[in-house]
Amino acid sequence: MIRSMEEFISAFHAARCVSTPLVAVRTVDPASTTYFLIDTLKQSRQPPPLLGWDVIRGLYAIGKDSGEELARVLGDREPATVGPADALSLSSSLARMGSCSTPTRTASGTNPE
Repeated sequence: MIRSMEEFISAFHAARCVSTPLVAVRTVDPASTTYFLIDTLKQSRQPPPLLGWDVIRGLYAIGKDSGEELARVLGDREPATVGPADALSLSSSLARMGSCSTPTRTASGTNPE
């Protein structure tokens, strides 16, 4: 079980570095967690298109820059018809967004630049 934000960031970056197609995050505050992940991804460069999934909406774009990727992945499907198994299957068609890098941070959590 992850107990700190540093462990969470480390686990998230490790999952990205090995091309994990989906990352499941259990949280009591999905909006805050999503914002935190976007902010973490922005530390080093422009974040890749981000897609989310929940049982009500199905597959959805996170942020205005992800709408094109969502449309490309869905094709003519309705987002709400995408279940968890479908999301995993569709993840294989996600665009490759270059190499994985983990930003260096100081003990205070800031970039040393």
